[in-house]
Amino acid sequence: MRCPSISTFSILLMQLLLTSSCCPLAQGLKLQAKVNENGNIDILMVHDGKLWLRSSEVFIRSNGRLHSSNPPSTTESSVGLLKVYSIERGIEGSDIFGSFNTTTVTWVTEDSVKVEFSVSEYHEGGQIIFTQRFPQGLNITSANDPDQVITSFPSFQLPNKQKNKLSYSRGFLAYAGSMMGSEYVIDRWGNASDSLPGGMRSTGPLVIFDDDGNNDLDKNHDGSKNNSPSSNQRAQQRAGGDAIVLSAFSQFMSANQVNDNSSNLLRYGIMGNVTEVPLNFEMKFIISADKGINKAMHMWGEKLLKYYGKSRAALEQDLTINYLGYATDNGAWYYYNTEGNKSYEETLIEVRKQHTDKMKIPYRFLQIDSWWYYQDEKSWGTHGIKNWTAKPDVFPHGLDYVYNHTNWPYIAHNRFWSNNTDYAQQNGGDFKFCMDDKKSFPLEQSFWEFLFDYGKSWGLYVYEQDWLFGEDDMNHCTLSSATSARTWLLQMGRSAHKHGVYIQYCMEPSRFVLQSVEIPQVSQARASEDYKPGSDQWRIGITSIFGDALALAPLKDNFWSNSSEIGRYGTQVEEYPDLQAAVSTLSTASVLPSDSMFSPNVSLILKSVRADGMLLKPDSPAKMTDKAIISQLRPQSSSSSVTTPTIIGDLWISHSYVSGLVFPQVFAAESSAYSLGVEEIVESCSVELNLEEEEEEDKNDGDTAKEERCLPSMFSSSSFSSLYLAVNTASPHPLKTLTYVSSSSFSSSIGDRAQQPSSHMLNLPKTTKASFEVWSLSPVLRNGWSLLGDVSKWVPVASKRFQQIEEIGRGNRGEMINNNISGMASQLSATILGSPGETVTVYAAYLKNKQDVESLESSLILFSATCVLPESGSSRVTFPQKTCLYI
Repeated sequence: MRCPSISTFSILLMQLLLTSSCCPLAQGLKLQAKVNENGNIDILMVHDGKLWLRSSEVFIRSNGRLHSSNPPSTTESSVGLLKVYSIERGIEGSDIFGSFNTTTVTWVTEDSVKVEFSVSEYHEGGQIIFTQRFPQGLNITSANDPDQVITSFPSFQLPNKQKNKLSYSRGFLAYAGSMMGSEYVIDRWGNASDSLPGGMRSTGPLVIFDDDGNNDLDKNHDGSKNNSPSSNQRAQQRAGGDAIVLSAFSQFMSANQVNDNSSNLLRYGIMGNVTEVPLNFEMKFIISADKGINKAMHMWGEKLLKYYGKSRAALEQDLTINYLGYATDNGAWYYYNTEGNKSYEETLIEVRKQHTDKMKIPYRFLQIDSWWYYQDEKSWGTHGIKNWTAKPDVFPHGLDYVYNHTNWPYIAHNRFWSNNTDYAQQNGGDFKFCMDDKKSFPLEQSFWEFLFDYGKSWGLYVYEQDWLFGEDDMNHCTLSSATSARTWLLQMGRSAHKHGVYIQYCMEPSRFVLQSVEIPQVSQARASEDYKPGSDQWRIGITSIFGDALALAPLKDNFWSNSSEIGRYGTQVEEYPDLQAAVSTLSTASVLPSDSMFSPNVSLILKSVRADGMLLKPDSPAKMTDKAIISQLRPQSSSSSVTTPTIIGDLWISHSYVSGLVFPQVFAAESSAYSLGVEEIVESCSVELNLEEEEEEDKNDGDTAKEERCLPSMFSSSSFSSLYLAVNTASPHPLKTLTYVSSSSFSSSIGDRAQQPSSHMLNLPKTTKASFEVWSLSPVLRNGWSLLGDVSKWVPVASKRFQQIEEIGRGNRGEMINNNISGMASQLSATILGSPGETVTVYAAYLKNKQDVESLESSLILFSATCVLPESGSSRVTFPQKTCLYI
């Protein structure tokens, strides 16, 4: 997605806009850091002065001892005093985020080891950065526990359940475990001392947020009644409560977050098994603030991407997350299994003949899993890599033979290296490896040059690095060093870039997701556990928030498209193939059917793609809504008078952006009945922008209206009627579900006849996995037209299907509404993209009378046009003429 020109915007409006990844960073909320004479820090939200975090004891390990700013009162030889040596305030500086003010506290041990702990408060942008700096380095530091820390700064007090009522009006979301933090924890902040995760596998971003359920528009800040809440106040409520995100900001692979129950502190620092800290080593942590969970995570991610210079280009360029592929991963029919007595080579070539040549399923690549290369004897619960070459019984003629016969490049799996690997000098190989009891670890850039040279010779396109948690947190080579794990990943990334290979992370703890901001070639990562028919690993609505924030496509894994397949995994069947296909498409990552030779559900698979295999997906992945996340919080009180909130369930929203217009998708599965308005689905462009006033201005602008905006989660200029039409693409008959959704600022005003603003919600019923829904919303343009798109697909209006949507004959709303339909001056046109010879049926709707919108049957006219695309693969469709112009 690229931003169009915004030359006609005023400077003031530009300052208000919430931007996408390709536009300048928004201001966010402002944080303040107050440092006292003891070196302790209070973190406050400037706009209301509320305290969010308070720091406490800091420590380091050096020369075999723990040195603490608050040592035990009893003398213990193992604990020394870490005291303030100096405090330097008012240090002005600037970086890519703008200007900041730094306070640096220099601490000194009893044996004269100095460390510098700094806090930088930015004048704009809503972030605070903490820095640990070690001018002298540190020696003999290990705590003999990788889940602990050898340095602690910042160290924040966790809430006291008995004393802090405010902590129970806040919640937290902590990403934990492997697969993009898929073992996340959601709880009240007041319970953090018991439930907040940490350590090697659970150091991820931590979101602390206000429970916006208490955000009452009818009350002022002082508790008095508010008889007329302003549009700004409504927008503030829609944006959600305040939220902060805490995470590492550098040295991601050696940074730990620790819930220290003994002192009731949340500690950040260098992981606990590191034996020494290099001279002048630095580690940074960040707190970023914004409104709402999703927005706070998005803007936090944008800051990391901007700081490290990583763009979202790989999301557009990586073939495997833009086209349909076939998988042999765990859960697939051909995972460690071939067809009859055939070899893998014969089986996969036959899959190409049956699925693609005969059934016309347009697979464009092939994922090959761990069954194809040489593995060592089982040594650590599973097998390590001995040699990453194809076994002759698997590919008798080599990997390049299958590539040449299928024209499918590979996503090729790899796992951790055995200590018996053929590549290590210790075993007669050519490269330096660090050896552990069971595993080993490559140390040279030249190794990755060799490996990717080999891979490119047989069609390697994506290198899938699996078993990441085992390679990292169960290997002394990485656990004992502050820098080796980062060096390993950077070496891999540099060689991948040189060879034009993309990287997928799998079984990755959160630290790997964070580290990816330094590695442009990492384009995707697994967002849930391995697929097995009948499993619930489709739930990626929360992990996708994390992945998308850092420009990673959140991969759901493969799936079976047919519920009749049985026998590969005992009696397991896939009861909900439609659900699997929908989630895979809405994830924006790879869509990977993995059916047997003769069992794919062709029509279901084709619902995700164009005829050439291009995925018709959103531009931002489906993510759980703030309200759905907050609904998972436990009640604030055990009192019988407190009503237990209804858990909303899996309610996700994604967006497509075409010609500056926003086309949202709403996904609901295993969810409670719930109603959404436009504000929650699309969200406002700024929590401070007065939507009613801007719409009034637009009425007076005529043809000088604002240009299109390339901005997520906002109203586009062309759809400022705040009115959307919606169809359920999970229904076998989407058009029969047609309804409309309007915002609270929607007014059916015609000429001088103005009616009161009203809203119409998207009313979702209670859903199951079988009755899930996917609603696609299309804005009603100024001239009364709405592009419903290709409703045979999960995403009817995708940016890979439509471009250059144009409303013709704009005029004012009254003239357009009163046009005679048979001779109307207004038109709608759009460019269709696809494969030469592909037949595409496009639907559009015309709103005859905005005043009677509640009666859709009488106020709407549906149009359809069927176009056969020419050799160019594009055609221009125009309504109401229903013409297709080849271009």
